This record gives sequence, C-alpha cells and structure tokens, in this order.
Amino acid sequence: AFSRESPPDVFICDIIMDPMDGRAFLREVRADAKLASIPFIFMTSWNEVAKAPSLTGADDLLTKPIRATELASRVRSLIRLRKTNQELVQQRDQLATELADRKRMEEQLLSVQRLASIGTLAAGVAHEINNPLAYVTANLAYLGNLLKKSSMSAAEQKAWDEAIQDAPTVPTASGTSSAT
Repeated sequence: AFSRESPPDVFICDIIMDPMDGRAFLREVRADAKLASIPFIFMTSWNEVAKAPSLTGADDLLTKPIRATELASRVRSLIRLRKTNQELVQQRDQLATELADRKRMEEQLLSVQRLASIGTLAAGVAHEINNPLAYVTANLAYLGNLLKKSSMSAAEQKAWDEAIQDAPTVPTASGTSSAT
C-alpha cells in the first residue's frame, strides 16, 4: 500500500495479483496525474515473457527469479531517469518563461522606439512651422518700425499696435517667446 500524498519513487509490481492484476494497477497509476510519471517495473515468470509487448506503459520488465543486484540497478537507473526528466521539464518551463519575458521586453522596446520617432517627427514639424513664422514676424516688426517713423495718425498707430499685439509669438532657443 502507498499514500497518494507521499508516493513512492518507483512501483514494482507482479503482473499476476489478486484481486487486481498488475495491468489494471498500472492503468490506475498512469491515470492519476500525481503518479503518472513514477517509474513502473513489472515482474513476471518466464512463461509470461512472450506477453511482454502487451505490457504497454511499464518502464521496465524483470523476469523471475529476480537478482537483488539487477533490481537495485534498474531501480537506480529509473529514478535517475525520472529526476533527469523532471529537471528537463523545469528547464523547459524556465526557458518558456524567459522567452515570454524577452518577447514582452522587445514589444516594450519597440513601443518606446515608436514614441521616440513620433517625438522626433513632432519636433521637426514644429521647426518647419516656426521658420516661416519667424520670418513673417521679423518682417512685420521691421515694417512696424518703418511705419512708426513715417507719418501715421494716432488712430492708425493704435490699430497697428493692436495688430502687432495679436500676432503670434515665436519661441526662441532660450525657451522664451518673442513678440513681433
């Protein structure tokens, strides 16, 4: 007898048993998720060896009489094999996690690169808009100075000053705005 909460390292079972034969017991073990990966060794007498191909699911088959050294060697081998398989599964799971993390980081990097490209584009557009605007406002300021020197009436001077105040400002390299 064994406990499903603390299962054995290996099952060693005779094929012919009563009330449940070894094949039925093997099917139950393989159907239980907690037990399915535990190595299973069948024992049999010489006259049953011909039936061995029908014993699907068993990890090994020993014929009677069984030598203790052979049994111990096969048990050690199956336990090592199970441990190696468990380590491989853990490594596979770890690699899958690392791969998922890497894909997530690559997607984040791509998103950051896209945002940087949008920022560069926006800065370029702003620069292209500011260049003609600076040209226009500089010329308006020059024109305003010329008009002030000419003979403008007070009403015309007031209208001109209001128009200049309503003109857009151009950001300068220092971050401040200059009025026209």
